[in-house]
Amino acid sequence: MAEKILKATHEGTLKIGESLISCAVLEDGSMVLTQKDFTEIIGRSSRGGYFQVLTYLPPFLAAKNLETFISEDLRCASFPIRFKSLKGGGYRGESLGYKAELLPAVCKVFLRAREANVLQPNQVHIAKQCEASAKL
Repeated sequence: MAEKILKATHEGTLKIGESLISCAVLEDGSMVLTQKDFTEIIGRSSRGGYFQVLTYLPPFLAAKNLETFISEDLRCASFPIRFKSLKGGGYRGESLGYKAELLPAVCKVFLRAREANVLQPNQVHIAKQCEASAKL
């Protein structure tokens, strides 16, 4: 059975700190942040895969050192959502996004990992971005 692709009913931009992030409200009422902007707001490149096949997590959560900070609920909620943007673009007019409530949950993962002193050097800047986002 084919996955139903939801359509955006509203689209706009949120200002988080000094960053702008594209967002949409889908026809089922869910709010999504675009995958590109989501990854950039936490300080990650938007390049990368859909999700890591071995862990079934998006690349920004797939690091082994973060594993103990990721709940089963977060794991389930972290799959990208395909949706039809009002602006079109993307493959067949589709965009990828994450539910808006995933952003603070991901930030908490990085902040807890930093508190536990298990971040890798290349993850420290992500925790700093998450801390700035969490203060808003």
